[in-house]
Amino acid sequence: VLAAGPELVADERRFETRDAVCARLSRWECGDAAVVAATLAEAVSAKKTRREGVELGLRVLYEVYARERRGAGPETYDAAFLALLGALRDGLDASERALFAETALFAPRVPDAAVVFLGSLCESTTPQHVTLGLGALR
Repeated sequence: VLAAGPELVADERRFETRDAVCARLSRWECGDAAVVAATLAEAVSAKKTRREGVELGLRVLYEVYARERRGAGPETYDAAFLALLGALRDGLDASERALFAETALFAPRVPDAAVVFLGSLCESTTPQHVTLGLGALR
């Protein structure tokens, strides 16, 4: 779906490719909010690479936040943050639940919609969701 430009892929170090992907995601060069959300969801879907996916997601959030501070609208940041939290909501093991709270805590800004999202987790009928919501809000 999204890859670094051909000038960076051949014989480049992994972090340079990651930075190129992060920059493209934050500029939404890959498409609309749905594509960015799907890419972030894919990054955190595999247990083996979930922490790295969260780190990528936070890097994207910081890039988008920097663009927002320079005059871009907050909608892009809000959508990316909610997509990352939504992707993490389901599929975390008990040992990984701290990743959800870390994502909320280390984000540069927590939009109102994310607070509503976390509140809805606290009111959920699913015990895992309640645990995630309370853990992030404590």
